[in-house]
Amino acid sequence: MGVVDGKAYCKGDYCVLRVSPDGKTDTCGFYTTEYPIEQDEWYWYTLSHGSRLWGCDGKSVYLKDSIGWYRVAQISGGSIRPHPESADRVIVFYDGYHYSVDTAGHVEPFLYQQLLGDFVKAGLREVEIETSAYGCFHYSGDTVRYDSRDGVLHESYNNVEKENSLHRTLPVSEMENALLKLGERYNIFPTPQDFGLQDTTVDIHAVYDEDFSYRSTSQLGYKLRLVNAAGDTLRILNSVSAGNNFDGSTRFPWLLPMYVTSDKVHFVTYQPCLWQVLKELMPDSMMLRDQLDNITLHPLNELKNGDLLFLKGGNDKMDKAIRESTGNYTHVAIVERDSADCLWIIEASTVYVRRILYDNWKWHGGGFDAYRLNVPFDAAAVITRAKSFVGQHYDNAFLPDNGELYCSELVYEAYLDSNGNHLFESKPMNFRDQRGRMPKYWKKHFRRLGIPVPEGQPGTNPTDLSKSPLLERVR
Repeated sequence: MGVVDGKAYCKGDYCVLRVSPDGKTDTCGFYTTEYPIEQDEWYWYTLSHGSRLWGCDGKSVYLKDSIGWYRVAQISGGSIRPHPESADRVIVFYDGYHYSVDTAGHVEPFLYQQLLGDFVKAGLREVEIETSAYGCFHYSGDTVRYDSRDGVLHESYNNVEKENSLHRTLPVSEMENALLKLGERYNIFPTPQDFGLQDTTVDIHAVYDEDFSYRSTSQLGYKLRLVNAAGDTLRILNSVSAGNNFDGSTRFPWLLPMYVTSDKVHFVTYQPCLWQVLKELMPDSMMLRDQLDNITLHPLNELKNGDLLFLKGGNDKMDKAIRESTGNYTHVAIVERDSADCLWIIEASTVYVRRILYDNWKWHGGGFDAYRLNVPFDAAAVITRAKSFVGQHYDNAFLPDNGELYCSELVYEAYLDSNGNHLFESKPMNFRDQRGRMPKYWKKHFRRLGIPVPEGQPGTNPTDLSKSPLLERVR
């Protein structure tokens, strides 16, 4: 027997009988007043809400009175957040759903009302996006910030593209509309169409159930901070093990779920409707930018025979030197879709020209863009020609007609018209950085080969190739 908050409790064999001062009685299966519960700081999460102190240990929801902690409701897992309407209740997120739990232990489904409408109604003032990679002994991050003026978000800061910063803009309405759409559908699991997939048979639930290929103590993450004109702050974030390298071994769309918090709401959503808007606000070389498309869901059903994949990122010394000299793309590869609908990659890797199944292809963590020729061409002939070069050594000297091939040179030699003419143009090679200086990497690289830097020699590079009027980006 015990009295808590003016109500009397009597323990039976299978339940607890609760008696209110007005004489009403009901049963409360999980409330116990016999013994206070020891609070384990390692497992517990507490929340002060109104005059109540709530707790959650991943198994149950608890309330604290003058004597100690008592279990209110048993919900295996989840986390608690303030209820937007009452201090006598909290919101528990568990197994993908929200529940309202009151001081009497009643548990019922809960849906936020006017989820982000009030935030958007006040008008958006500032947007900040931060992406990062971090671990026990390292941290690197990119940040871009926007301020709202005259209905337009103007870039005010970034630490990504020093030479070409502060030029991006976006109508405020695009971000606000995305937030409203998110608020309307936050509790609905996404469909293939939400990811822009033409194949509506893709089982999104199964994708989310796929396990990581391996795990790491390092993390990749993002934080989105939005401030409205009333000074309210909305935060959207998530992080994932860096072991999920988006290399074909897993299709897990790592940016979801989103964890959305403010003073008034706390919810988790799998809806991807913000990503296209965010991508427009991020510089091309911003860390993790390409994962905003959840691109690992796309390639297998959208890529066609003869498409070209232009890769970004890569952190080895050659990749960095290529970016300094030519632009954002550091590699290009050819797509082959065979008669059995299997997807292959043909590329001049750093050792030799190879043909490899897409599922076994290890591509840079920076992601890729897919381009397609916008003029008629014989894709089968191009693929046959590209496969004829398989086994040929990689061209570390970047010279024409020397019996070896580098990545964009393979494309140049494989894509011919019916008369045997090259579809793509070659240009004088450039190895200098944006300031006209020759990077130390290239000096050392060609000194080791015993040849001068082939500055001005005819050739190609992935970034220039991507700018060809014959190509259009398809994703």
